[in-house]
Amino acid sequence: AVRLRLDRTGNAAFLGTLRGALVDSSGKVVATVSSPLAVYYDMEPRLTAPLPVAGLPAGRYRLRIDVAAQREDLPPELVLATPPARDSLEVRLP
Repeated sequence: AVRLRLDRTGNAAFLGTLRGALVDSSGKVVATVSSPLAVYYDMEPRLTAPLPVAGLPAGRYRLRIDVAAQREDLPPELVLATPPARDSLEVRLP
């Protein structure tokens, strides 16, 4: 589970997609997740989208998170263009 700080700015909701990638120490992406996202107000959601980590060896990984104003379920003209937001953090698998 990951908590993100999402601040709504301006006068419209943010509609986009959250993507996560788990990267091993060699830089190889070993698991990914993608989920639609809507931000109507400032929030700190607890995201629990499952990453397929079963079978991965114990160790340190980097979780890269990308939030972009793109949605597969909506026409592009309904999604306001914004620059993507990106962050990452180190995680350990036991």
